[in-house]
Amino acid sequence: MANWPTIETPSIDFEEETYFPFVRTESEGNYVQQRPRSTRSRKRFSLKWKAMTQADYDALVAAFVAGELLTWTHPVTSTSYTVIFSEDSLKARYVAEDRWEVSCQIEEQ
Repeated sequence: MANWPTIETPSIDFEEETYFPFVRTESEGNYVQQRPRSTRSRKRFSLKWKAMTQADYDALVAAFVAGELLTWTHPVTSTSYTVIFSEDSLKARYVAEDRWEVSCQIEEQ
């Protein structure tokens, strides 16, 4: 398992989601039964950078392409998570000289 690349922390407006899937069954009497699909929840994070440097962008792309499990530290709580990139793409837009606006999705494993 690799460490998250040493890059600037994401913008403070990143999103966090707690994912805990359920199996739902509806009956003919219009009742709903629900049970957990798994025994634990997972976290999902939407990270954004408004002006990432070219060097940091290259490091993030390298980590994305490697496709390994990564150790990532939450920028607010300082909790460490084992994560993977949860989408097949890394979104980036060139906004100024040597600066990229970048967003990615990661999820706890």
